[in-house]
Amino acid sequence: MRRHQLISLAAATTAILASAACEQSKHSDDQQGTTAQRPIEQAQQESEQAYSKAKEAQEKAHSQQQEATKAEQDAQKKRDEAAQAEQKAQQARQQSQQTQQQAREAGEQAQQRASSAQERAMQAQQQADQQQQQRAQQEQQQQQPSDQMQGGGTTMTSMAQGTIQTSSRDEVVVQRTDGPALHVTVDPQATTITKDGRPAQIADLTPGTDVSISYRVDRNRQIADRIDARGNQQPQRQPQQQQQPQMPPGATVE
Repeated sequence: MRRHQLISLAAATTAILASAACEQSKHSDDQQGTTAQRPIEQAQQESEQAYSKAKEAQEKAHSQQQEATKAEQDAQKKRDEAAQAEQKAQQARQQSQQTQQQAREAGEQAQQRASSAQERAMQAQQQADQQQQQRAQQEQQQQQPSDQMQGGGTTMTSMAQGTIQTSSRDEVVVQRTDGPALHVTVDPQATTITKDGRPAQIADLTPGTDVSISYRVDRNRQIADRIDARGNQQPQRQPQQQQQPQMPPGATVE
C-alpha cells in the first residue's frame, strides 16, 4: 500500500510540474527555444529521480518487511520447538518416575518372594533333617550288631537272650535284655525250637516268652540256628488243709 502511495505522489508531482511548465509557457510567449525548454527537462529529471527514490524506498521497505516476517516466523518456530522440547522433557520425567516406582515395587516383590522362598527352604530343610533323623533312628533300631566273624572261611554264631515281642511264620522279634530288639529269621527246616526242653513250634513262641537264641549272620540277616524257650509257669499253690473247729472243753461230738 505504501508503494502505491509513493507512485501516486510521484505522478501528482509530475503533473504539477508539467502544469507549471505549461503556465510558464503561456505567460512567456517571448521566451522560446532552448531557454524555455530547460526548466521543463529539469523538472522531469527531478520527477524521475523522486520516483526512483520512492521506488527504492518502497522496495527497501518491502524487503525489510519480508525480513521481519521471516524473523517472526523463525522466532515462532523456535518457540514451538521449545514448547515441544519442554513437553517431551515433561513426558520423559513422568516416564522416569513411573519406571523408578515400578523398579521399587519390583524390588519389594522380589525381596518378598526371596524371603518366602528362603523360609520355605528352611522349612523343607528342617523337614528333611527330621525325616533323616527319624530314618537314622529307625535304622539304628533295626540295625543289629554284626557278630559275624570270618576266619579261615568259618562263620561264628552269636547268642542272645530276651523275651518274644512278636512272632510270625518265618521271623521272631526278641527284645534283648542287654540291647535293642533283635529281628531273627526262622528257617523251619534248619532252626531247632524247644520249649522247656521239649520240641516246639514257632507258634509256641508267644509274646512275653523268655528265650535264648543262637543265630548266625548271613548277608546282613540274622538267621536262628536254635531257639530255646522257657515257659512262664506260675508257682503251684499248696492245698489248704481244712481246719477242724475247736470244741470247748467237755463238749462231745454227736
